[in-house]
Amino acid sequence: MKPVYRTLTFLILIGLSIGACDILVPAQTVTPPAAPTATALPEILPTESTSVQSAPILIWLAPQFGPDTPAGQLLTNHLAEFQAQHPGTRINLRVKPQGGPGGLLRALEAASVAAPAVVPDLLTLSSDDLELAAQSALLLSLPESLVDPENPGWYDYALPQVRFEGVSYGLPFASELEILAYRTDLYDAPPRSWDALLSEPRTFLFPASDPRARFALAMYLGSGGELTDDNGQPELNITAVNQVLTWLVSARSSSVIPLAVRQYTSPLETWTELKTNHTASAMVPIADFLREHNPERFAALALPTESGQGIGLASTWSWAMTASDVPRQELILTLISWLAEPGFQGAFSHALGLLPTSQEALAAWPEGDASALVSSLVTITRPEPDLALRNVIAPALQAAIEAVLSAGQDPATAAQEAASLVHTP
Repeated sequence: MKPVYRTLTFLILIGLSIGACDILVPAQTVTPPAAPTATALPEILPTESTSVQSAPILIWLAPQFGPDTPAGQLLTNHLAEFQAQHPGTRINLRVKPQGGPGGLLRALEAASVAAPAVVPDLLTLSSDDLELAAQSALLLSLPESLVDPENPGWYDYALPQVRFEGVSYGLPFASELEILAYRTDLYDAPPRSWDALLSEPRTFLFPASDPRARFALAMYLGSGGELTDDNGQPELNITAVNQVLTWLVSARSSSVIPLAVRQYTSPLETWTELKTNHTASAMVPIADFLREHNPERFAALALPTESGQGIGLASTWSWAMTASDVPRQELILTLISWLAEPGFQGAFSHALGLLPTSQEALAAWPEGDASALVSSLVTITRPEPDLALRNVIAPALQAAIEAVLSAGQDPATAAQEAASLVHTP
């Protein structure tokens, strides 16, 4: 890209960020985040003992955490309490799309180069975006007093997605996960294993064209497959891939999996099919299931494995810090510590319908079906493979699935070709 075009790109992205000026409005009147705007929490006026107010703390949020959502309202109230305990502090919230040119990561990249004054002090980032932002030196590391890797309270899936080369760049607060949901009137027992799904003449849907290959990755890892060799290079175990593909062929032959699975690209689509009675079971996002399911009709469990133990692959959301000057860093770290309070983290993750990242946060969930389901998932869930590794592994698995389901290729041959694709420079 020529310099003039690169400059123009940055100006366009910054325009998307600045165009929505910091309009200070009460949190309760925030409009939906179709056009990103800033929301100011109720201002706490300085007292005589308060020094001159600094610039407001600017927080960028993904839409699901915005003040117009139930979880976002909890966050807004928690931040208002922080303001009340820190006179002179003002906090502005700005909701931004998760992806795209004006999304969290792209806007952060552009602002860091062309308009540092609009860079947020704190923002929410998905595990993929956090990885990319950390690699681009856009984030500040967090002290171990906040993200202590030796704390046994963290669930296994949380810290690997915020730590790179032994340094933490985010405070994990909630994790997305896909699960298996099913109609309770169509199954005699919960389908916990591959064989259990095959033993019932019921349709199961998963997004076979998912670019992240989440179902195939879960099946492969649940079969004992590894993603790297002894030198840390990407690798697929042919035996484990063959087991996955052989099961898919058996499920296709018995009509448990229809050929139509190739048309689905996300678990949200297969959840829609389950809700509308077009399948007996499906891979679904846990947040949508907890928010929308009818407990008299549907139940859920971990994605099945050959052994029946179940497996989950979590993608974690974190708080990340960008504040540059040291006095401001101290204030932002105090705020992050406030957000890390287990009671709030528990209430926040419960309202989101996402997995909590620590035992203390789960303990704050109210008793009920949701907490029972989540309690059964947290101990068998592992982190989703990082973006760089997934970009190599997922296309190979996708190609193998397409080969056996659409082209009728032998599973052993397709497994060999998938392994070769991973090793191809």
